[in-house]
Amino acid sequence: MAPQGGRRGRARGGPALGSTLAFHSLASAQWWHATACRSERHGLFNPPTGRPRNGWLDLAIGGTLLLHALTILSPPLRRLLGASRLSLVDLAVVLAGSGTPLLVNEAIKAWRHAEAQTLAGLSSESLVNKPRASS
Repeated sequence: MAPQGGRRGRARGGPALGSTLAFHSLASAQWWHATACRSERHGLFNPPTGRPRNGWLDLAIGGTLLLHALTILSPPLRRLLGASRLSLVDLAVVLAGSGTPLLVNEAIKAWRHAEAQTLAGLSSESLVNKPRASS
């Protein structure tokens, strides 16, 4: 989805806006990917219980979010990086482009988790309700 944001930016605001949208979309997608890769079974829709969070990863993502926000909010830093100013619509494009893969991956995880729970329930029911051989 990130290239879509780049195309929208080039059509509306030239190459600088296009590359800015692509940069923000790809960087944001990396944060979401880092949070999604914590577990193959647990995620946004089925969080783990009784397990501590990875504080170092939280700190790294938080620090990166802060630095990334500075590239959006600080005009001197934007000039240094050659980035364009983003409107609310541009930010929505970035969020949609970077967040959609996260939602898809998390939905797949939740579906797999539900399927595993169903299969586990079916196998335990078949053991409980198994007909006994007559002797």
